[in-house]
Amino acid sequence: MVAFSQGPGLGPALRTVATAARSLSLSLNIPIVGVNHCIGHVEIGRLTTGAQDPVTLYVSGGNSQIIAFDGGRYRVFGETLDIALGNCLDQFARSVNLGHPGGPLIEELANKSNNYIKLPYTVKGMDLSFSGLLTAALRKYEVGESFRGCLLQSTGDCFFYGSGGNRTGFSTCQKKGSYACGGVAANRRLEKWYR
Repeated sequence: MVAFSQGPGLGPALRTVATAARSLSLSLNIPIVGVNHCIGHVEIGRLTTGAQDPVTLYVSGGNSQIIAFDGGRYRVFGETLDIALGNCLDQFARSVNLGHPGGPLIEELANKSNNYIKLPYTVKGMDLSFSGLLTAALRKYEVGESFRGCLLQSTGDCFFYGSGGNRTGFSTCQKKGSYACGGVAANRRLEKWYR
């Protein structure tokens, strides 16, 4: 069987993958199935961690969601109300000339700072908002705050309330396990906050 990411995602990338998958399926004479990109991350995480019936914090450049299998299907129990966590980090990095993608460099620089600065954040139930945090971090930077301090606090806040929302999902959904998945989940600071 050939499986491919059917979406969500960027149109040109999705079309390219769909075309390649169809070609492979036809040439090998095997079935093809489209897979939801987000659920692909969740299922790969479940398989690699061995988690049974988990609630998942899915964080990437394009998505930030709290997802669990409930009532015979995957349900989103919480999500970003505006921009995804990875998008927040990448926008900050571009705005302070750190380049793209910003996540790995932000992690490295934030680990070298102990300068915590106060930044606002929004959590509504299990839904998260990162745009206000991004704006506040950029404003602090613009008035002379060390970008390392902005990075340390903004990533810490993002990770803290992302993992906090997932903990709420864990207790609300009465699940047996929990983990983070997606590109941003590779960040060791998130792993620390998550535990």
